[in-house]
Amino acid sequence: MAVTNVDTTHTVSNISNPPTRIALETNTISASATLTAADSGEVFFLSGDAGGTVTMPAPFAGGRLKFVLAEDTPAVAFTIDCGSGLLEGNLQNASGHSRANGAQNVVFETTAVKGDFADLCSDGTSWYVAATTAISGAITFS
Repeated sequence: MAVTNVDTTHTVSNISNPPTRIALETNTISASATLTAADSGEVFFLSGDAGGTVTMPAPFAGGRLKFVLAEDTPAVAFTIDCGSGLLEGNLQNASGHSRANGAQNVVFETTAVKGDFADLCSDGTSWYVAATTAISGAITFS
């Protein structure tokens, strides 16, 4: 980023900060797993015939995890368990949207397709989700 300042005496100052690119850490989940606060900032690819439940850590300020389905129509659903009544946010799908409204789980159903995702972040009290799928009913809240 370059910033140029011109003051009343016409002195010019240039500040240059080259961009820094940071790659996100990624992991694949192919069966049930329990995540911790140390997993924050990671992208998890859901893949495998076993499906399973991914248990989220308790909400903590600044926590962020993203889940991406890495295959078409998994044989068994993947459930992201956020804790009872701790999930807020929205899901966008082919027929519109729905609210999590105090749900516990984000479920990638067996009709979900490669690339469907749920991005979760926390304020320390709740988990907030923004999820997207092209197929109605492929991701649900329960």
